[in-house]
Amino acid sequence: MKKIPKKSPASVSEPVAISEPVILKNVFFDTASSELRPESFSELEKLKNFLNENPGLVIRIQGHTDNVGEDLYNKDLSLARAKAVYQFLIDKGISLQRLSFEGFGEIQPIDSNDTEQGRQNNRRTEFVVLSSKPE
Repeated sequence: MKKIPKKSPASVSEPVAISEPVILKNVFFDTASSELRPESFSELEKLKNFLNENPGLVIRIQGHTDNVGEDLYNKDLSLARAKAVYQFLIDKGISLQRLSFEGFGEIQPIDSNDTEQGRQNNRRTEFVVLSSKPE
């Protein structure tokens, strides 16, 4: 797997690999909301800076939920949350040609949905590097 790039967001401890999801650990939404909470802005600024420092990267933002609620509602909510991150980056000057977004709802859990902590871990936004063009 090709390792990229030389610089990474503060929440990423190792180089980012193409096709490997990177969880945005400090991006928060209220329950049943797709509006970014203000405490998310610092993490998203780091992602913006990461993209500016690595102009060849193309990423997809992915939204996920826990299993509480209806499947279709969770899919729509995860899509709206991913779109909120996408729009933040566009508003900060990242080219839309470098970004896409997708919502998965509850179908890709990373933890058990049997505990509150597990459900919290499953409610996440992440990004995946789709390609890296020479800078």
